[in-house]
Amino acid sequence: MIDCFDPAGRKMAAENARATGRAACGVRDTQDSYASASVRITDLLPILSSVTGRLVLDRTGIEGRFEVELKWASASTTQDAKTDAVSIFTAVREQLGLTLESATEALDTVVIDRIDRPTAN
Repeated sequence: MIDCFDPAGRKMAAENARATGRAACGVRDTQDSYASASVRITDLLPILSSVTGRLVLDRTGIEGRFEVELKWASASTTQDAKTDAVSIFTAVREQLGLTLESATEALDTVVIDRIDRPTAN
């Protein structure tokens, strides 16, 4: 695994990309796919939250960086289009070996009920 945050790792990644044509560092993100050669589980949370329309929390306890390639059916995928794309829930289970489970969770919330302009001294 290449450490994309280490200068020597970035150099190795650039050499690898030239040789193979496949970038080892960075992210490829579209409306129906996500790929990265060095991603933490917590880095996936905003993507999964956006796609599912729900807050996604990490309960895996998994540490480290992983190579991830995830493909799912986007909302714009038509029924008559010939595609092997699956829902984001199925994609996460089949392609990453993880499960998205619906649950109720108490979250801290900040409520601002009043704002006043500062007064001159």
